[in-house]
Amino acid sequence: MSGNMVVVPRSELRALEAEGAQLRRELEQLRAENGELRAANAALEIRVTGLVTLGANLQAQLNELAARLGTNSRNSSKPPSSDRTGVPPRGRGKTKDRARGGQTGHTAKQRSLVPADQVTSSETLKPPNCRACGAKLDGDDPEPLIHQVIDIPRQTLTVAQYKLHRLRCSCGVTTCATLPTGVSPSHFGPRLHALVATGVGQFRLSKRTVVALLELIYGLKLGVGTVCRIEHRVSAALAVPVAEVKTFLRRARWAHADETVWRLMRNRAWLWMAATAEVAAFWIRRRRGSEVSKEMLGEAFDGVLCTDRYSAYNWVARRALCWAHLVRDFTAMIERHGGPWHGHMLRHLAGRILRDWASWHTGEIDRATLLEHVAPLRARFEEVLGWAAANAPGPQAQGIARDLAGRTDELWRFLDDESVAPTNNLAERLLRYAVILRKLTYGSDSLAGSLYMERLLTTAATLGPQKRNLFDYLTDAMTAHFAAQPVPSLLPVRSDP
Repeated sequence: MSGNMVVVPRSELRALEAEGAQLRRELEQLRAENGELRAANAALEIRVTGLVTLGANLQAQLNELAARLGTNSRNSSKPPSSDRTGVPPRGRGKTKDRARGGQTGHTAKQRSLVPADQVTSSETLKPPNCRACGAKLDGDDPEPLIHQVIDIPRQTLTVAQYKLHRLRCSCGVTTCATLPTGVSPSHFGPRLHALVATGVGQFRLSKRTVVALLELIYGLKLGVGTVCRIEHRVSAALAVPVAEVKTFLRRARWAHADETVWRLMRNRAWLWMAATAEVAAFWIRRRRGSEVSKEMLGEAFDGVLCTDRYSAYNWVARRALCWAHLVRDFTAMIERHGGPWHGHMLRHLAGRILRDWASWHTGEIDRATLLEHVAPLRARFEEVLGWAAANAPGPQAQGIARDLAGRTDELWRFLDDESVAPTNNLAERLLRYAVILRKLTYGSDSLAGSLYMERLLTTAATLGPQKRNLFDYLTDAMTAHFAAQPVPSLLPVRSDP
């Protein structure tokens, strides 16, 4: 054999082969352990991803709860009555440094004397003796002091009785007399019907309170069911004049609209309303979509409609946004939606624009001056709105700004048409009465009851701006209804030019 060859003993070769086999087994074991570790690592990565996602979801929920906790009447459409303790009152402004009550130099107001022809009794009083020396006094004072005492008479009921005879004819048929034309077919007359309805429509009384009031003042005992039947008759009498008001609204040159929560048969419903300076109408519906607003105004409505940003009115061609609601949106951008700088700027500019409009509205400045003042404010407002739409830190703040940036015609409608107001305060004032009434009466317990509330609220809200007496109108309406005559109109009486 060559001298370069190395001869490995067979025993060592077998030992090396055994060692190699052991190493291969260890390698396979390591590979198996590595696979298990990789699978465990993948499972851990999945768990970590899940925990990160869960954390993000919890943070989002926490942010949402914090935003809801910070919601109040200053930065949303929530009513002031829902505000927690510590929330600054809305719309108060700066308080003036002066004492309460009448101020120095103000014009005194005193009760005027009732005219002589309305005085029911009069007594002349003269002093018999001088208060100093006791001498007898005689004569007349050409300008005596007048002291009038106003009181109310004892309230009594008038009861008209009709004896309806039933007479039998020789043919065997019995004929009963009928009530005279205009006499109520129920046990109660027009004025009592009017009083019950006025208690609800003007003084926010519940049915039980109306019952208690009638017994207290008149000694008249009624049941709640009787009040319901009275309401149904009033509702029937108001059907035609209320329908006329709703038709009048659909033809209006401009109007305001709003909606609020109502209770119908213990379920959530919505009270809708639309109004002009002369008339107002209400609808109670279970829905809060655009189909109701189209029912209210008619799909052919071509006037200007002032509302908040609610999408149910998006179909209206000429719409005007309420700047009072926009101020709340900007406050929400500051406090809840992650756009504090942009919100502050927009709210500041909106306040200046509204103050200029108020100065024109009260006659302090003319229209040309208003437009001159607002022009640079408008340019700055639109500039900040564009910045907010692109750069506001919070996505909700960006969303509000983008929405408004695409609705410039609706924002500035009140500048293009001087008959349009920049706020929806008219509708909100009229709705406030209904909100208080809902809280006191808990809404309507039947469809007939909701129809009655629609018609009564429409009647009261329409007569108010026209300075017409609700009780007198309802008395005339029930008198005409019982006589099967046309009920007086609710529409404003226009004088000939």
